[in-house]
Order: sequence, then structure tokens, then C-alpha cells
Amino acid sequence: MSNEEERRIQKEIAKIEQFLLQLGAPERERKNLLRTVFSNDDLPSDDPSLFLRAFNSYKEREEPEPADFEHERIFPYPEDQELHEAIHNLPLIDRTVWVLTNFHSQDHSSIAKIIKESRESVAERQEEARKKLHNLLTDGENGLSEAQLEKSMNFLIAAYAKLEMTETIETIKASDSEELIEKEQKHEPIAASRFKWAGPASVGLIFLLISLAFMLPAFEPGTGTENEAQEEEKEEEPELTRIPEEEIVELEEKLAEKLESLGNKTGLSEEELDQISYVHHINSVITEARAVNEKDEYDEYESDFVHHFGGYKEYITNELKTPMEFLEEEIANIDKIDYGPDSFSFSDMIVSSLLYRSIGFENMYSKKLTMLHHDYAKKNGADLNPSSTSVPEDITLLQEKIKENGFDYAYNAEAQRFDVFLGRVLVHEKLELLDPVYQTYLKERPELPYVINDELQMPFEDVPEELTKVEDLLIEVKNAQDAEGTPWLFDELAMEHEKLLTHFVYGYEKNANFEDGRLKEEVQKAWEKMIQPEKLEKYESAAVIKEQYDELAKRDFKQPEKWNQSNRIFDLSYTQQQNNLQVQPALIPLEGGRRTAFKEYQKNHDLALLKDLTPEEIALFYFQAIESEDPETVYSLLANTQERPTKDEFFEMATPEKLAAIDVDTILYQVSYFEDDDQHTLFFESVNGNTWLVDLASQNGINKIVYNRYDFY
Repeated sequence: MSNEEERRIQKEIAKIEQFLLQLGAPERERKNLLRTVFSNDDLPSDDPSLFLRAFNSYKEREEPEPADFEHERIFPYPEDQELHEAIHNLPLIDRTVWVLTNFHSQDHSSIAKIIKESRESVAERQEEARKKLHNLLTDGENGLSEAQLEKSMNFLIAAYAKLEMTETIETIKASDSEELIEKEQKHEPIAASRFKWAGPASVGLIFLLISLAFMLPAFEPGTGTENEAQEEEKEEEPELTRIPEEEIVELEEKLAEKLESLGNKTGLSEEELDQISYVHHINSVITEARAVNEKDEYDEYESDFVHHFGGYKEYITNELKTPMEFLEEEIANIDKIDYGPDSFSFSDMIVSSLLYRSIGFENMYSKKLTMLHHDYAKKNGADLNPSSTSVPEDITLLQEKIKENGFDYAYNAEAQRFDVFLGRVLVHEKLELLDPVYQTYLKERPELPYVINDELQMPFEDVPEELTKVEDLLIEVKNAQDAEGTPWLFDELAMEHEKLLTHFVYGYEKNANFEDGRLKEEVQKAWEKMIQPEKLEKYESAAVIKEQYDELAKRDFKQPEKWNQSNRIFDLSYTQQQNNLQVQPALIPLEGGRRTAFKEYQKNHDLALLKDLTPEEIALFYFQAIESEDPETVYSLLANTQERPTKDEFFEMATPEKLAAIDVDTILYQVSYFEDDDQHTLFFESVNGNTWLVDLASQNGINKIVYNRYDFY
């Protein structure tokens, strides 16, 4: 068996072992079931056939119902334990449909073959499983919303992804008498809440290593016996336990030089640069290195970090460059890139990397330019006048830096801020070598995401035009892409297009499509825009909407009993290429116990309620107060520092209208957390690529937020 084939089979074993766990097979039985699935030499290469074998083996076992649940041992969070157990309490067929649909991205046609029922029956079972889970997870009068179930499912998906599947080709082939005694598995202690995240250093380090893994230049592989010799040499290397302090100091000095240079080129301070995602990730390596050095033992990621510190050190010092420097360097090196300038993959790589670097600058430039203009207007007792030619030198210099670095800016009167974006001149001049699809995308970049926390981010009547515009791009990408894999742009657009189409067809609680049992008039008119003959000929999304429209027309547009998002299986030609992408739920608004605790604090700002909260939870209360447009609560969470304005000054600046414009509901996850005595620094990222750097100080035993002006611009 070749190494490649062995790796493929190992991957399939891990997938089927997880499937059996999700169905409810006890740990003591999974090995025998895996032996049955992988006993033949003619191992199928397609998922449905493997899932069919596993399902039949599980169904035919002597004890067909789930037993010996492991949820309390393998999941650290009670919420995951509860949902995992609730799924096990579904009837076997419903459970299988739910697991294959939600955890393994199998379509209804494939599942129908596995359970030997019709495709329509699969859809009905999926809906039935959803209802049963609602009932199982409903506590007394506290019902479970659609959004809450979806968010819990996404958390459980992430929890399954972290589990280590232990069986290998060797262990499932070995007889019971040949098996070695398994090593005692280490499990995390039960956490009291999902907000009690893992150790701070490891969270940031894992994110950093994952980021660098995608960005590090590839090493030239050896061949034949050379590879074997390298493997033997690698095995004989003594395990490093510490990164030499002199290497950390050397890197610290290099980063300081690079940051100073980057600041001079961009007109941003070191503090401002640190709020840009890719700069922060690079900056955090110093803290991570020292945190790792203090440990007595390493996990897999930390061990990799120590062993390859030299490579990371060399790479990250070269990474601190402006977006335009990156772009010019890549274009200058076109001849050295294997797939050449005419390749679709070249355009995809350039654009994804450029946006990764530029989004943070757009956000920070927007905040700083807006803040400087507001300060100038306030100082002169005048309204903000973006067209004024008489502005102070600091504004003029920043505007020049914005232009020099390839960006343009425009005043957004509705939001009362300056929007900064990649310049049109840059797209025309610097990117003329790109595929035309990518040039079009950069010139007309859509404002993503379309849906945040189940709420549409554009007027409903504008959705038809946006759906067709994105589908035009998808069609172009699909027709133009080469054979080097699904491009980043396709995945990005396909996922957003499906979310927008789903919302347009089914609506959500916050944007319902029905009122008083009938389809809203504005919804019907918007649908009718999409089902014109010329659109039906060209757009698959138009055909989906026409099908729903015709179905409702038979009912005089009255709301059907089962009209909800569980029916959202759209058989579009591009959907399958991105169906493994999971939508991460946003952290805000808070839900469940944390929302109840926040509401209690919001009533009277009793500091005693904050005493037992972690820095992460205080940060989430802060974000929730902004989301609630509540300046009183925001101010109550601020630490009493020299930077904090007076209450009157703060209320004048942070009006409810200003708070409403701050996109805290896009915050997806915390990516790093550093602690130094009584100071804590947390770094969050948003779905739209923006970032939040939150500093906390402990005062009288309570963690409070250090005021940051940039949060309010």
C-alpha cells in the first residue's frame, strides 16, 4: 500500500469512527464496527458507500440502541454534552439523517441511499429530528429558538473537530489478543461554562500556528531514500524544551525595527498597527514564545512552535510589510511561481492574500480619519465638513498616507464616518495581470457578510439585484477556474450567496417573510423581480424562488404549516463545492445564562455581579452593552484610568446612535489572550475581517475595560 493510499484510508477511518460515535456506538464496540467497515480490500472511495457500511454494521449489532455515553468525559462544556446526548435520544433513522446532514455534509440523495428511503422522506425526517431536539432541549417555559439551536450545533461541530480519533489501520486489523493496552487518555476537566475558554497562551498560539501554516513558504521535498534519511534524522533529534532567550530578544529587536518602519510608511502608531489582524498575530509571537518557555511540557502545537522557531522567526520578520509592498513583491516574482501569471490560481492567491492584509488597514484608517475629523470639528465648534479644504496638518498627512498606500476614502454621511477602501487606480494599474473576474470583484467588492445573527444587512428590495450580481461572478469563476482546486473566491461567494438566498426565501425571526399568516406584499414583489423570464433562463437562484412562489400561489400566499429553514436544500450547481464550510455563530448578542446575567447587571450596575466573571466574560458584557445601545452600562464597565473621559464627555461622544453603528454583532471569536499581573489583553476577530483589541485592568478585584477611543469610531 502506498503512503498516499495509507493516508487516505486513515482519514476515512477517523471520519467513520466519528460517525459511529455520533450515532451512539460505545467506545468498546467502535473498533469491531470499524473492522467490519474496513475489512475488505475493495475499500470504496466515496463517502456514501462508507457511511452505508458503517450504518448497516451499527444497525445490525446486538445492542442497537446507544449505550455507555462518553459525553461527560470527552466534552469539556455542558452545552455540548447536553446536545450530544439529545441527538442520541433521537430514533435511529432520524438520528442518522441529522448526523449525516449536519456533521458530514451529505445531501439528501446520498442519505436516501444509505437509509433506503425516498429523498422526500429524508427531508421529513430532518424536520422531525429538529422538532424533537427542540422538545428535548426545552427547559420548562424556556423555549429554544431556531438561532440558538443553530448556534449550539456549530459549537458541537467545533467540539467534534477537536476530538482525537484513536483507531488506526494497524489497531483495527489487529486481533483482540494482539492489541496493546491503550494509553490512558487525558481529558480536560468539565468546564462550568463555554466562556471559560482554554489556557490563554495556547489559544493564541494555535491560531498563530494555523495562520503561519498557510503562509509559510513551502520547503523543497526530497525523494526516495533521501526522504527516508531525513525522517530517520528527524526521529533522532533531541526534543527541544526551551527557545533560547537570546533568539527571542533578537526577534524582539527585529520586530521593533520593522514596526517602526511600517508605522512611518503607513502613518499609524504601534498601538494602531497592533489592532490590525496580521500585524497582531506576528507581534504576539514574542509573548507566545515566553509563555511556552515557562511550561514543563508541550502539546502538539507548542512542540511544533519550539522545533520550528527558527523558520517562523525568519518568516515573520519578512511579513511586516504594507499591502502594496506585498503586492509589488508578488508581481515581481511572477516568473518564479510554478503555475505562472496566466493561471486562475495565481489571481486567487494574490487577491486573497491582498485582502487579508488590506482589510485591517481599511478599518484602522477609517477609524483614525473619522476620529481626527470629529476632533477638529468639535474643537472649532462646527459640524463635520468632509469637503473642507482647511484642515489641520495631521489630517492632511494621514490622507496623504492613505493615498500613498493604495487606498481611497469617501465620506459616508448616513454613518457619519469616512470609509476607506482599496483604490480604483490600484486595481487598474497594479492588478492588470489578474484574471478579469478578480479585477471585477475588487472594483465592485460586495459588502459582506449579507446576514449577521439572522438579520439581513441590506434592504430587502435590493436582494434580487445582489443575488444576480453574485451569481454572475460565480458563473464566471466556475467557467474560468483551472484544475488546481476550488478557488478561495468561489467558496467565499458561494457561501454568502446561499446565506442570502436562504434568507430571501425563508426569512428569519428578525426579518419574517410572513405577517398575519400571509406573505408580505414587499416580499412578494421582490420575489416577482427574480422570476422574470430572462432571469429564469440564466439564474439558478431564480428557479429556486420560482418554485417557492408557485407553491405559495396555490395557497393564495398563505403561510404553510412547515415553512421554515429546515427545508433549505438548494440543489445549485455551485453549492456542493462549498457545503463543508460551517458558519461560525457570532458571540454577540449573548444568549442563555450569560444574557440573563448581563440583563441583571444592566438594571443597577451592581459591581458585585462582575466579581466572579472572567476577563473574557467582562469583554462580552462590554460588547453586549454596545450592541444594546446603552452608554450608561458601557461606561460602568470602563476602568478608572487617566485615559477614561468624564461621564458627560463620554455620553456626548458615545450616543445610542453612535453605538448602533458599531458592528460588535460581527465578532466571531477570541484569537489570543495575554495576562501580565493585573492586566489582561484579549484580541477578537470579526466575520468581516475587522478586529477588536480589548485591554482590561483589575481594580478592587474586578476586571474592567481600559478605555479605547477607537472602539467608538
